[in-house]
Amino acid sequence: MGATLATAGLALAGTIVGYVGAAVIYGGVALALSSVAGKIGKRGGSYGDSSATYGNPVLQTQTNQELPIPLLYGTVKLGGNRIWQDDDVNKNIKRIVGFAEGEITDFTDIRLNDIKQADIKGISVNKYLGTSSQQVDSIVGGKNNAERVEKVGSLKNVAYLAINVPKGEKIDANYNLTTVVKGRKIRVYTTPTKYTVKYSENPAWVMFDFLTSYNGLGLCLNNDGTINNGLISQLFDMYSFIESAAYCDQEVITNGQKSPRFTFNMIFDSQTSARDLLDEIYRSCRGGLFTKNGKLQFKIDKAAPVSKVFTAEDIVKGSETFGTIPTEEHYDILKLVYISPAHEWQKVEAFAEIPKYRDGVPIEHSVNCYSVT
Repeated sequence: MGATLATAGLALAGTIVGYVGAAVIYGGVALALSSVAGKIGKRGGSYGDSSATYGNPVLQTQTNQELPIPLLYGTVKLGGNRIWQDDDVNKNIKRIVGFAEGEITDFTDIRLNDIKQADIKGISVNKYLGTSSQQVDSIVGGKNNAERVEKVGSLKNVAYLAINVPKGEKIDANYNLTTVVKGRKIRVYTTPTKYTVKYSENPAWVMFDFLTSYNGLGLCLNNDGTINNGLISQLFDMYSFIESAAYCDQEVITNGQKSPRFTFNMIFDSQTSARDLLDEIYRSCRGGLFTKNGKLQFKIDKAAPVSKVFTAEDIVKGSETFGTIPTEEHYDILKLVYISPAHEWQKVEAFAEIPKYRDGVPIEHSVNCYSVT
């Protein structure tokens, strides 16, 4: 199936938006418009309305076996999804909590009811980063991995924590777990054919991974789910991705601190359309997908030298058209909602406004950009 999809993707490179809306696999669940489709994809974005991570004011561990296995790019604070739990006779709470499709990089700042792991007596935490060779933790019980798989599934390629903690006044069977998760390892190219697989927050490489991974759009896949490098060179203009990635990595100074120009730190943890997930990546870096000579390019809107100046002599008289931006799109105030690690990973609002309102009554526009941290 992968090779067929890849060929179709090559043929439809000129109409990639249409292809994006086609059948796609994400976390084992077909990407279809969810029940909150009316809220998704509006100008400014509202993907978070349907997300377990961004849709609630308080980060809460879920217990919902119908949730898709998320894709995590960059670093995000998460509550996870409780896969299995057992309260044994020794008054210990044993729990397995899943977080994302692997392979990820690490779990840090693990807390139970906002109590740091280091401050909890008798707790044990085993980390599983979502490799294809990992087994089910022995906390589940059973003589061997096969018996444990029968109880909870194989958990291969699922990043999860296995926790054994004594019951106490501050921690009961329904404790809330949170952790900062350093996410997915992805391809980072240095030339059109040379790459390393490592952690990256760069939007260009996030885009490439989402387009090519088996749980993303699945372009250029072999039948066994691996990426066909030959098809990559046919479908992708890798120079454009490398150029855009370099621009994202350029250091800028904000409030006296250096940081990359653009990063992407976000989890895709709800069933929605692939187009809306692509829009989240676009929004983080002013990026977009285009086609040239039958190949996909990733470009970022940025300052560039003027390439052509048109004068009246260049225009056929009577052929010109003239239009203006609608009044309701002349924004006086722009509000950006982003995620701030400095404020306990909560949503924070930043404002920009013009010195003098155009029509007396200010027009406000709000943009949710949860990938910005």
